[in-house]
Formats: sequence, C-alpha cells, structure tokens
Amino acid sequence: KSAQRQWLTEYLQSRNPADRVRLVDRIGWQGRAFVLPKETLNPAQADPGERLMFHSDSPAEDTFTQRGSVAQWQERIGRHCVGNSRLLFAASVALAGPALAWVPGMESGGFHLRGDSSCGKTTALRVAASVWGGRDYLQRWRATDNELEAQAAQHSDGVLVLDELGQLDAKVAGESAYMLANGQGKARAGRNGGARPRLTWRLLW
Repeated sequence: KSAQRQWLTEYLQSRNPADRVRLVDRIGWQGRAFVLPKETLNPAQADPGERLMFHSDSPAEDTFTQRGSVAQWQERIGRHCVGNSRLLFAASVALAGPALAWVPGMESGGFHLRGDSSCGKTTALRVAASVWGGRDYLQRWRATDNELEAQAAQHSDGVLVLDELGQLDAKVAGESAYMLANGQGKARAGRNGGARPRLTWRLLW
C-alpha cells in the first residue's frame, strides 16, 4: 500500500491540468460569484477563468433545494404574506441575507420571534426557510458549538432559520446568539497543536 500511495503522489505532482478549481469552505459570495453546496452562480461579468467549488472538512448537510419556479413560490407562499406582517417580515429577512455583503458596514444579525404556543412562529420560520429550501432547511437551536458554527458557515450570506430556542439553557442560548452575531467561531487547536483557522460567516438568523 505504501508503494501505491507513493505512485499516486507522484502522479498527482506530475500532472499539469489545463483547468483549475478553487475550493472554498464557506457558502456565499466569493467575489461576484455565489457558491452553494452543489453549484456556483457565476454571472458573465465575473472572472470566467476561475471555477469555484464548495468543499468543507465539516460534514455538510445540503438543505439548499429547489422545487418549482419563482412564480409558483409567489402563488403558493408569497401571496399569503400580503397583509401579514409576520410572514412578510420572515420572507424579507430571508431575501435580505445576500445583500449584507454589498451594504457598507453591515454585519451579521438576528431576530427572535416571541409569542404564545400556536401563534404562528414556526409557520413564519417555514416561510423564511422556503426562500432557500424545503422543510429540511429549518434547523434547531439545540446543537453543539461545533455544529452551530458549521451551520452558520454553511448558511453564510443567506439566512439561518433556527427553531425551538426553549430547548436550550438560557446561558447557552445567550452565548450561542452572541457567537452567531459575532460572525466567527471559537479558536481551536489543530492536530499538530497549532491554531486552526476559525470558521467565519456573515448572515441573518
């Protein structure tokens, strides 16, 4: 096996491919291109000589999905937001995520929906999630620091929709919200003892 590994290394080092791909570990804007887990939206005016692809060491749960057209979303979901301040607000926050990068001085931020049970909080969150994906786009607050950081980085320049805050201890909830608003994860040591690069993000949640 050691010989096979050596042959593979020699082969890779001797190749000179005509096309190159730059791997990025964060969803969202990379220059004028917008990177998603399975595709990169690259307008004609962006650099045509560079291909971008999402790749992360953290397990990525691809919740970005598309069903139907914009017109169908407007008919089945968007029209129900008219005259409903909560649904309109939720959809607007979801749509505003990509604009953060283009507004000088804007940083990450979040909104907390409060109210009695069955007053429509989860419905509003599902409307926000529908802008970017389906049911699986809705996440839960109850997660480890590592999981929450990975989720934030994998929703950068978008919206992270989190439900069930009541499942968290108040102190943990406060620390988690502060971390999300701060736009970067905790410093951690790598395998060799050196500092690992922090995960960063810019999003609304």
